[in-house]
Amino acid sequence: MGDENGTGAPPSAGRGRLGVVIVGPVPPPYHGVAVHTELVLQSSAFRAGCHVVHVDTTDPRPMGNAGHLDFANVVLAGRHLLQLIRAVRRHRPRVVYVQVSQNGLGYLRDVALMGVVKAFRCRVATHLHGSAFRSFYEGAGRPIRWLVRTSMRWVDGAAVLSDRLRTQYEGLVPADRVTVVPVGARDPLTGQSRRACPSSEKPRTLGYLGLLCEAKGLLDLLEAFAQVSGTGAGPYRLVLAGEWVSDAERENAEKTIARLGLGGAVELRGPVADEAKRSFFGDLDLFVFPGRQPEGLPLVILEAMAARLPVVSTDVGAIPDAMREGKTGYLVPPGNVRRLSEAIREVLERQDRGSTMGGAGRARYEERFTVEQGVKALQDFLATVAER
Repeated sequence: MGDENGTGAPPSAGRGRLGVVIVGPVPPPYHGVAVHTELVLQSSAFRAGCHVVHVDTTDPRPMGNAGHLDFANVVLAGRHLLQLIRAVRRHRPRVVYVQVSQNGLGYLRDVALMGVVKAFRCRVATHLHGSAFRSFYEGAGRPIRWLVRTSMRWVDGAAVLSDRLRTQYEGLVPADRVTVVPVGARDPLTGQSRRACPSSEKPRTLGYLGLLCEAKGLLDLLEAFAQVSGTGAGPYRLVLAGEWVSDAERENAEKTIARLGLGGAVELRGPVADEAKRSFFGDLDLFVFPGRQPEGLPLVILEAMAARLPVVSTDVGAIPDAMREGKTGYLVPPGNVRRLSEAIREVLERQDRGSTMGGAGRARYEERFTVEQGVKALQDFLATVAER
């Protein structure tokens, strides 16, 4: 795997393979775009078909810094721009793959990156991992909207996560240049079964994994869990795993847990990866992802499906295209605590239903969302852009 610092092979080594520069972060911190970038870079199948150079845009600071204007962010943006200039000058790739931002400051950086790519007469392939680009564009001031329209003319191919997200680019990118490229996710249990049946001595356990903040529906989940556990049908247990966006978010959640009297039933586990993630999924009876904000397709939902878990999530972004309502889990409106608690109760109180849904989720994962399928879809997309 090449990189922008020149440790990769020279351009001649890519002869016969598609030259690609991948622009994107890798973990830590853990979030969807970073994990996706890492999966692509680690794929032997992708490297077999492409000469890959990576321009690393990782910001190692906590996720709360994203989208804020400060000196460190300006320095990072300048550094990433110089890394890209060096990469395209040395390797002369056919395609540069940029995972676009959905906020003003992030998109300004992306415009600079895409401008460099076009200046060197390379093709630009973008990938939108969320569903907030349209609202960002329509809510921006006139100069930003003009910049978006102008820069979208530089895009040779724009990938979205599902058919329902094609509208994010309506009127900005020609429809024939917009392609559905779903992501793939690792199997967290590497093909092994989670615990076959819950122990009568162990409480039924639901869990959440992701960034811990109100925008991800964390407080909604706590309120819904209080309604479920208060029915007397338990005992139930809730495990929250992931990185806190800020100290203020953590303090607010802890106050909510205390107010609802959930201290003995809620575990704050922190970030999990590798063996800790396998243990996390293996101990669950239900996975819940109640995001309020515009989502793309959270990889943790695909991982939960791979782990044969029923999933309760919200009807946002590409999630409804990945899940099957009533078959692999339940979808509820974002912010609707009552519907969320009803869906959680339905799964936890009917173990046969949860087991059937978990099996259907595993089948859906194997059908469309393995790492190999995601990498192949991306490789085909980049090859099409290169030949366009």
